[in-house]
Amino acid sequence: MTSPGCESMQSPPPQQQQQQPQPTHVPYAVLKVQFKRLVSQHDSKGVIFTRDLLPLIDEYEQEQDVMLLSLDQKTAIQPYTMANPDLEMSADDILNLLKLVFPTPSTSTSSSMTCARPRTSPPLSSGSSTTHRRPSHFSITSDDMVMVEEPLQQQQENLATEPIDAIVPEAMDTTMTLENNQSPLLNEEEEDEEVSRPNVAQYYRRSIELTRRLKLSERSLASMTRDNEDRIVRLQNRVDDMNQEVVKQKREILEYKSKEKNSLDQIGALEAHIAEIERSETDQKQVYLSIKRLFDEKCQEAQDLQEMLRHKELELQKTEAFLSSIHHEFQQLNEERNKLKAMQNNLERELATSHHTHMQLAEQRSENERLKEIIDGLKCDLEAKSEQQIPTTTTTTTTTTIADNTETHTLINTLRAELENHGDFKEDTQMDTEERLKSVENEKDYYKSQADAAMQDLDRVKREFKQALDQEKELLVNQLAHMGMKVPDRRDDIDNLRVANGGDVDVTNSVEPFAIRVTAKPSFTDTTIDMNTDIWDQSRIRQRKLEKGRRRGTVQDLNEPMQSMRLQQLQQLPMLVIIKTIAIL
Repeated sequence: MTSPGCESMQSPPPQQQQQQPQPTHVPYAVLKVQFKRLVSQHDSKGVIFTRDLLPLIDEYEQEQDVMLLSLDQKTAIQPYTMANPDLEMSADDILNLLKLVFPTPSTSTSSSMTCARPRTSPPLSSGSSTTHRRPSHFSITSDDMVMVEEPLQQQQENLATEPIDAIVPEAMDTTMTLENNQSPLLNEEEEDEEVSRPNVAQYYRRSIELTRRLKLSERSLASMTRDNEDRIVRLQNRVDDMNQEVVKQKREILEYKSKEKNSLDQIGALEAHIAEIERSETDQKQVYLSIKRLFDEKCQEAQDLQEMLRHKELELQKTEAFLSSIHHEFQQLNEERNKLKAMQNNLERELATSHHTHMQLAEQRSENERLKEIIDGLKCDLEAKSEQQIPTTTTTTTTTTIADNTETHTLINTLRAELENHGDFKEDTQMDTEERLKSVENEKDYYKSQADAAMQDLDRVKREFKQALDQEKELLVNQLAHMGMKVPDRRDDIDNLRVANGGDVDVTNSVEPFAIRVTAKPSFTDTTIDMNTDIWDQSRIRQRKLEKGRRRGTVQDLNEPMQSMRLQQLQQLPMLVIIKTIAIL
């Protein structure tokens, strides 16, 4: 039963009821269907984040042309959505939040709630107030509501100890569930108040029905409370997990901060190192430029050295060619030296024989002097005898004496001529031999000096080619000048020999035969003197003679001119003997 004060408070004047604006109200069943459809369109899992809640409500209001929340209510919800932007909400959670923010008129569970509820029907008349009073089922309902409020208060105390982020959704769910359960009762009570008081029986039946519904609501509320407690436990476990995750994340954040600090320190060290590297890079660039300049200079020097090396190689090739030619010429000189040594040996043997011949010639000269004295004495005797004899009586005797004298004279003359010719021949042979020995000795000395110079040139040819050539030229010039100075002396000696030979032969005014013999002899000596004027021509002539002899298959004898001269002298001996005999007669 309700008190009159409460009834008076519940029945405000109709003018006030008409003055209060009633917002547009959409049934919760329709809202639930619409929100499920919108949430399923937004996300296939049937959940939505709180940061997308207000845009979703605005979208729904624009589509359905209704106002679910006022601007002030949206402003009140906005801090919650901003504080928990990543909280997932289903369509039921959205409806519960909407009921919490925008509640519908409902019957209170206490006297204060009942008194605060506005009246929706006109007050009853005073006369019929006692007879048509409502049954006292409100007392039962009030007791039942107190029983329902106790677990709610306990639940609120439990929720007070939980974190705000986890309590707010659960409290919203619990409040919304209670309001959903009480809303039919409150609506029915309003309908009952509108009914007239005289229908008490009908009200009584309806109160019984309402009591039954209230019990059903209490049972459903108890089951929902258990479900909510289970859900609170799950959410608490989830909150614990989230706290652990937060601690883990904080630990990771600290690790990341320490890593970031280390990274910043490393970055600072690297920047300092980079600055140092840049400074060293400039130094290295300068060093590189200096090295590059040195490299270019060295390359230029290397090119110059290569050019010089090529010139030296060309000079070396020329020098090697010159050396090979000198070596070839040296071999030829060695061959000629060997030949000259052989000739020297022959000349030494001939010199020994000529010395022996000189000894014999001296003996023959002494004998010739003695024979000359004898011949002169015999000649004087013959002249004296010829003057004493009478020409008339001595015709026969003259013939006989002439014959005898001619025989004796012929014998004497032949003996004298043979001796003189033999002595002259020996003298000529000796002079020719001496001349040949001198020429051969000179040639030997020359070739020996040439061979020594060539050996010296071969030893130092790689060091001083130009000096060797100059020295060789000077040596050749000096030797040629020396040989040129010796040639006139030889000619003077030969002339003297010729004069001497002519004096020896011309004993009995017979100068012409000796002149003839002497003019025939110097054919070889003149050629030898002319050949000695050019040493190289002489060697070439001999080489040509040797080559001709080789081609002909014969051996060239160097003593052929001497032998031919001796044959000529032997052929001239009888003619000289005849001339000398005629001169004596």
